[in-house]
Amino acid sequence: MGHAITSSKQSWQDGCDLVVLYQPSSHKLSVSPQQFQTKNNKLSELLNAASLVSKELGPLASHQFWRRSYQSGDFEGFSPHDLKDVNAFERQLDENVKAAMFRLEKGLLSPEDFSFKFLKLVETLDCFSSQKTEFVGMIIVGTSEIADALYDLIQTPQVRKRLDFLRPSKLRQFSSDGVLDRSKIYKRLDCRTTNLLIATNIAEDGLDFPPLTCVVRWDMLHNHMGYAHLKSHCRPLHHFIILAEISNIRHRRITHSLAKLDHTCHSWIRNSRSSWRIIPPPELLNLEAYGPCELTKDEFSTDSSQEDGQLIICDPVSGIKIGLPEVPLALYLYASLQKRNEASDEHPLFTYTEDEATITCTVNVYTGTSLQTFSSPKCHSKAEARILACYEACKELQQLRLLDSAHIPSLSTLLASEEVTSVPPESLAKDIGTRRYTKRASAFWKNSLDASLEVLYPTVLTIFGPASPDDKMSDNISTRYRPICVFTRLPLPKFLPFQVFIEQVSCTAHLKRFAKVSVTEQQLQALRAFSVGLLRCAANKPFACHLDETVCLLGPILPAWRNRLPEEDEGHPFPNINDLISWDEIARAMRKEERTVPLPKDTKFLKDCVVNAVIKDQGVEFTRRYLIQDVREDLSPLSHISDNEVYAGYTNVEEYYSKNSRSYVQIRDMSQPLLEAVPFPSLLSHLDPPRCNGLPTELNMRYLIPELCQKSFVAADILWTGLILPSIFRRMDDIMVAMELNAKFFGNSIDISLLETALTASSATMSFDYERLEFLGDAFLKFLASFHVFVMHPGRSEGSMHTIRQKIISNKVLLQASVQSGLTMFINSTPFIPRTWIPPGFYLQLPRSSNAGSNTTVGPENRPSSMAINMEEEDSDDAFELPQADASAATFTGEPDIQSGISSSHLSNYQKIRQELSTHWLGDKCVADTVESIIGAAYLTGGKEAALSAALRMNIPLSPIFAWSDFAKHMDIQSESTQHKLSASVLESIEEIVGVRFSKPYVLAQALTHVSASGNPGLTYERLEFLGDAVLDCLVISDIYKTHETLTPGEMSVLKSAMVSNTTLAAICMQIKLYQHLQFDSMVLGSQIEQYRTKLEEHQHREYTDAAAEGRQPGQYWLDIEPPKVLSDMIEAIFGAIVVSEDFDSLGSEVFYSKVIKPFLDKHISWSTICHHPTKLLLELLQSRSCREFMLPKQEDGPLTRCEVIYHNVILSSEVGFSSSEASRLASARALDALEGDPTFLDRICDCREVAERRRSAKRLKLDTKSTPE
Repeated sequence: MGHAITSSKQSWQDGCDLVVLYQPSSHKLSVSPQQFQTKNNKLSELLNAASLVSKELGPLASHQFWRRSYQSGDFEGFSPHDLKDVNAFERQLDENVKAAMFRLEKGLLSPEDFSFKFLKLVETLDCFSSQKTEFVGMIIVGTSEIADALYDLIQTPQVRKRLDFLRPSKLRQFSSDGVLDRSKIYKRLDCRTTNLLIATNIAEDGLDFPPLTCVVRWDMLHNHMGYAHLKSHCRPLHHFIILAEISNIRHRRITHSLAKLDHTCHSWIRNSRSSWRIIPPPELLNLEAYGPCELTKDEFSTDSSQEDGQLIICDPVSGIKIGLPEVPLALYLYASLQKRNEASDEHPLFTYTEDEATITCTVNVYTGTSLQTFSSPKCHSKAEARILACYEACKELQQLRLLDSAHIPSLSTLLASEEVTSVPPESLAKDIGTRRYTKRASAFWKNSLDASLEVLYPTVLTIFGPASPDDKMSDNISTRYRPICVFTRLPLPKFLPFQVFIEQVSCTAHLKRFAKVSVTEQQLQALRAFSVGLLRCAANKPFACHLDETVCLLGPILPAWRNRLPEEDEGHPFPNINDLISWDEIARAMRKEERTVPLPKDTKFLKDCVVNAVIKDQGVEFTRRYLIQDVREDLSPLSHISDNEVYAGYTNVEEYYSKNSRSYVQIRDMSQPLLEAVPFPSLLSHLDPPRCNGLPTELNMRYLIPELCQKSFVAADILWTGLILPSIFRRMDDIMVAMELNAKFFGNSIDISLLETALTASSATMSFDYERLEFLGDAFLKFLASFHVFVMHPGRSEGSMHTIRQKIISNKVLLQASVQSGLTMFINSTPFIPRTWIPPGFYLQLPRSSNAGSNTTVGPENRPSSMAINMEEEDSDDAFELPQADASAATFTGEPDIQSGISSSHLSNYQKIRQELSTHWLGDKCVADTVESIIGAAYLTGGKEAALSAALRMNIPLSPIFAWSDFAKHMDIQSESTQHKLSASVLESIEEIVGVRFSKPYVLAQALTHVSASGNPGLTYERLEFLGDAVLDCLVISDIYKTHETLTPGEMSVLKSAMVSNTTLAAICMQIKLYQHLQFDSMVLGSQIEQYRTKLEEHQHREYTDAAAEGRQPGQYWLDIEPPKVLSDMIEAIFGAIVVSEDFDSLGSEVFYSKVIKPFLDKHISWSTICHHPTKLLLELLQSRSCREFMLPKQEDGPLTRCEVIYHNVILSSEVGFSSSEASRLASARALDALEGDPTFLDRICDCREVAERRRSAKRLKLDTKSTPE
């Protein structure tokens, strides 16, 4: 694809694709916003539209826009408070237009009146004047305002004089009242009455148009399919022209991506007009180049969502909305991702049925293994029929739970997003350490409010125990936890099974989707009653919900189906849920007399009654709930329980109740048996093993008197599942937040499990966190930044490149990139506290102060979500009543309704809670680490291209690199004539050693050249060593990450340090005899290498002999020998030479690593051989105490190296060795001996943890004080 239009009209005889570059304009609005005195919505819309017109087309178009708006009556109805002086406004418009027309009369198309972009368009269209008889063109624009303004400008006499061969028309959008006009436009274009159509994106599919000779994209493309459709409706010799802004990174990335489309894509483009049975190839559906990082709202604007009413498709999880122009792309994405059977190719994707005046389009897609058809209403054009058919198909597929965010193209913005956390730039420059950011909640529940309650989408939660066949707990789990159905207004996404912990044992939660169901008003009321009752019983809190604001309902599954539910979500067609729901249990919640019932007096019936029952021993709703273990006929209320400390101080059980129960009544039957019971645990987090150990034990056994007890309508196995629901919903919300981020930021290109892990900080106290991914992502980011610096700064030295690289990968840069992109709101750093959880769509009924009378309500702030409000459990004397809708109820779209009458302490607490719900505190390092962990997740998902794309989307400064192939394009390597020459034998020998063929031998020559052999430092191995160091680090860390899945980041760091240390790489260099090919001119260096070789061979022989005698693997025999650094540099330089020689492809370096480096490392280094290294043990000991006041300084002491261990200014040890590694090892061992002799030394000296905590508290208090309004 070209990059500019030539001025020669002769060259336009042959068709081609061209990019016309233009300078951005800086025109300001001709009407000052200060003329508007109020924030009238209509005036704001006019201002935004005028600003866009002025930017895109220039001042004259803006003047015309204002005058057209004024004359068309857009200003009618505005009060004097909206516009200061209407007459002055009209006079100003007339003067502006007259001044512009005066300049035009002189024949000047001046940048003073027109944008550079419009002037380039005029120049481009003028090139077709020699083909005016054959010319049929179309200009695609983004908005109706631009279409109108562009049409008016082309009709300007001075422009018409230059473009006299053009007969323009305009097409804005589909609408029922414009169909006939549109048909006329098509006919006029076909018969050449009109030869230039200015159309919005609604015409992007190119249907119904005659073959075009020229297509001009005024705005940048939003996807490859727009390009493909338009080209498919052009003549063989046509021109496809894209207007691109000079230096616009996104524009350049998109045009480069179009230029790389292969033969398969162009073949589909050629055949798509005649055959609609072909699904586009994946390359045409790839949105990778259209990353949202630099999108602006102007570029994103389309008419579909604004002018087509409710004809939009919205993904409930991500909130992404697409209008009619994007619906066909969503359908293409769906069709391409389906595993279609062999017969699927027999059916075209689109078929058309035509009669005399109308056209109907039918979409044929597979849902699983069955073919489904969706038809449009009767339309007057193919384009309209196809778009409406795609809309009907997408809408139905979404209701079938088949269309989700993976199929909906994301056109959302990051930098222009209103959701981006607003953090002042000046605050980022300050070294604060911890900052408060907006916290993101799952958008699913809020998006559900707009959906109807007539149809619900069921998802069944099932808890499975450990997979071990000999573990009895697996059967206990399936018996204790009965499946529960979660009903939602909109379909929940597919959740992969995730981990929960019960009794500190890892279990699995499965969420299986079922087909949508229609429910009656009576069923809705029953489900609501059951949901409220179960949640109140599980949490012991006064939850309530109003039916019209309910977004989530719960229903029990029949016990008979407990073991018949499949573990996995089988996909479409989804099974029916109706026969699985226990409607009898749900109905009991509607009947007040059955919510709690007294226990029978007969012992036989009593035993049956308490099986799988929830028992309360007081006549209040919010009290302890018990699980009956046995009916003790050998005990009665008059029995003395001596072996239980609860009852040991009382004469009998009856006395205990009379003195401790607030609802105690005189017992009539003193001979009745006692119920041996254990209390149900309170709500616990089941997402972290140490915090889930709260199950009943014999230590808290209780003895209940049946006459004082009541049985709840909630079965015990349902309550058990209810107790784990807060953890399930928290995890669901976390996953859906990650899904939203994946869809909006990364185009669903990252594995969702990895992305959720990458977003989870250790402070969230989950069973996983981002630390391992951060370790991997840090290595890849260093690898990526090193490539960028090496390519973009060819003349820089190694030290200078280190400095430049730091400006890309430093925590400060990553922090700024994260804040600018809005990533901080998606980070999960807050620990889950179940007792503060509020279910989505519910609120709390809290008691007023004594002078207020009835209860008030507290609901979530700004959104329905699984939120938390910190409050203590309260008892109530009345059984719960289903709340009726009233004016005092809190809604989910506003703030909590804290009405008058609440005590001042409660009110103060809730004000703090509201802020905590919507914000969270993040350390600067935590934010930077999250960026690196996301890069690591992207690398594991899709390799280096996916990781590069993720880095670009997070605003990491890597311009002008958009794809991996760009490194080779921008490489400015020294010419071959200036390099040292390698003999054929040396080249062959090295290629044999590393296992790679060098396409650029002169790069290898540079990698072998020491500074002593070259007078030009730029021709030595130093720059390649800088690059190779990052390559080797990334390869080693990737290998460690995949091989050692249980190692912590600290342990991985220790292992990595051992593998890539200078001593290890020097030993490898000697082992493979690479040192023999070093080009140097220094006798001293030659002598050092020879001495090192001699010592190394001696140590190697000794170690191999000892290992063979002891029957073990040989260890690191090279540790106590200090090598010449040039030897390790050679290994790294060879890695650098390989990637440069292969145009920055990493395949060759991977071959070298797997063939040479990895076998050596596997033979001599393992975790078991270094886990007892003294330095590692010492560092782990000090770091476990959060100590920051320790050092291991080294200094030369003649031929030896001295190392000291300094702890809080106390020298623990000091040792010397022949190398720095030997000295540090000896010093660390001596320090450990000293600490072992005085175990209390660390406690007496170190106060780092206390000092850090005081510092954090003081800083947070200071920031809280600043953020609190006076």
